[in-house]
Amino acid sequence: MTFTGTNPSSSALARFGKLALAAMMLAACTGPTANLEPADPTPTPPSGRSTASPPASVVAQTGALDEFLIRIWGAPITAYTQPDAQARAEVEHRWREEYISACMAQQGFTYHPNLDAHVSVQVIAGPLPGTRQFAEQFGFGISEDQPLPGDTPAVLVMGGSDPNQQIRAAMSDAELAAYQEALWGDPTVLALANQEGVLPDFSKLGCWGAAIGAQVTPPGDDEFSVLAAEVKRFTASIEVAPDIIALNAQWAACLTDQGHPGLLSPTQLRDSLADEWLLVSDPAAGEQLVLDWDWQASPDGPPGWVVGEDGVGRLVTGTDAEAAFREREFALALADVACREQLNFDYQRTEISHQLQQQFVAENQDELEAWAAFAESQRDVQ
Repeated sequence: MTFTGTNPSSSALARFGKLALAAMMLAACTGPTANLEPADPTPTPPSGRSTASPPASVVAQTGALDEFLIRIWGAPITAYTQPDAQARAEVEHRWREEYISACMAQQGFTYHPNLDAHVSVQVIAGPLPGTRQFAEQFGFGISEDQPLPGDTPAVLVMGGSDPNQQIRAAMSDAELAAYQEALWGDPTVLALANQEGVLPDFSKLGCWGAAIGAQVTPPGDDEFSVLAAEVKRFTASIEVAPDIIALNAQWAACLTDQGHPGLLSPTQLRDSLADEWLLVSDPAAGEQLVLDWDWQASPDGPPGWVVGEDGVGRLVTGTDAEAAFREREFALALADVACREQLNFDYQRTEISHQLQQQFVAENQDELEAWAAFAESQRDVQ
């Protein structure tokens, strides 16, 4: 879900939305609706996550655990028709604004919810990541700016009068700084998460972050924390399951045949390229890496480390290094697509994942059912 519009963090969030936050929110953010009680010590997200059942085509493409998580988190926005998605986006926006208002009140500030903004759902056309078309245009989408994944609904919040303009205008510089900090938190947290491609620590992003964080936390997360941790552990374990490792080995052999040896898996390839791009595009990060590098264990140095004829090593950054990285990224992306097509990799991986999910659900059926039932009971039928 991408937000663009009047708030000062909108451009950063719009860019961040292309990374982990987009996937997380598109998959899980469903928007409670009831009012908050400002007197509570901590704003509590009211009930009202979506109760609409996803269409059969969505469920048919999910594993047994996926289906439970849809019941817990709510159906993803991609499972809705355009009118339903539009209505849902409007409910979510109103809920966030009311949450922020209650949160700010608890900190001694007045924040009037911006309910006049125009909320619309637009489908961003474009190739899906992992396809040949995407690889040809954007590589892995690391060094090239790319749209949201193909046919992804993007929620745009634009326009409307700012109901808090007069409040801020009447503040002193010190009061305004405190107000903005309560509202937005530490802006460097979002910037760093955006740069690293990870979810930010929403607790450090003020009332705005608290509202977003509440919407990407499934109902009953506290009550079922042990099970939630087990689900997280299981999800991570899929990557090291024997059948997945064997499939990755086939993929790695194919990449070697294509002239790209030394790789372990598609996930490892994308992650390593993202880390390398950070070093290439951010000289400060590269300098810190050189300082922290274990030269005794890895004397060849970090990615991009070049030793000149004078024997002096340096980390290559700048335009030339970015161009070289981009060329290699595109070559690897196309080779990855070719090997995944040759091995029918995506289908096989999905089949393995679904088998593992079935086993996990069989072992935790009662607990998962209790969590799903609890989550569904917390929603208001719209």
